[in-house]
Amino acid sequence: PIYIHKCLYRPFDKYWLYYSHGLTSRPAWDVMQHMLSGQNIALLSCRQQAETGFQHVFCTNVISECCSVSLRTREITSVFPLYSYPAGISNQHLLFTSSLDERKPNLKTNFIQQISKSLLLKFNHDGCGDLLSTFGPDDVFHYIYAILHSSTYRQRYAEFLKIDFPRIPLTSDIELFRELCGLGQELVAWHLLEHPMSQTAYSFQGGAPSQTIPPGYPKRTNDSIMVNPTEAFQQVPEEVWNFQIGGYQVCAKWLKDRRGRQLSAEDIAHYLKILSALTATIELMAQVDESIQAHGGWPIH
Repeated sequence: PIYIHKCLYRPFDKYWLYYSHGLTSRPAWDVMQHMLSGQNIALLSCRQQAETGFQHVFCTNVISECCSVSLRTREITSVFPLYSYPAGISNQHLLFTSSLDERKPNLKTNFIQQISKSLLLKFNHDGCGDLLSTFGPDDVFHYIYAILHSSTYRQRYAEFLKIDFPRIPLTSDIELFRELCGLGQELVAWHLLEHPMSQTAYSFQGGAPSQTIPPGYPKRTNDSIMVNPTEAFQQVPEEVWNFQIGGYQVCAKWLKDRRGRQLSAEDIAHYLKILSALTATIELMAQVDESIQAHGGWPIH
């Protein structure tokens, strides 16, 4: 059915949604149409954050719920599609998949010109550049995504991040730009669960699940995430268990939303990918900081 679409509900957690004007609450059609018209990716963030600090960044290639990276309703998630599609490609009644030739980068001209001038690179209007003589919209997205996953950035600008959208410092260091583009691309692939290394070393004790997730679970015991008294995801580091996105403790939240259910084999495989993605995220965030520090540290010039 043309009205049924996948929707990002919470980090790494998608549901099927009946998406239609007049029925779906706050459909935000002016933005979401660009996620339905063809291949796209969007940056998710918030204008304001509470006492949890800035963790409010994620990406999606589908439409998203208004609190997908925000714990409280006053931290409404904003969606920034990388590409825009012409009006008429899709509407509230009929949805069509358009070709990539019809999309345009959703980036201001003066912003692109500033990057081009700083790095002495020409701008390709779609995809990635070679980062030797050209750069593209995807490279800009990856660079921004890496910056927003710098722990030092989040700490250094914590007070500003509480009251407004993140501001992105630009660099004239082409080597730093290349490194951050690469790290941001890795982060995006992990967060979309599309990374080729997404098969994880983590395991589920007990093979096929036999019990539902009861009240009081999940919980971490002896380095394992217990989903019930007898079954668990094994050898999960504490930093992975505690990792948060937008105020959500990802490992706990995903399982809590499935209390009273028996996990399917597909659920277990998906959760193992989440564990792998969070492990990679922690490692890549450290690499982002190391890369910036190796090129002069903060503030970026």
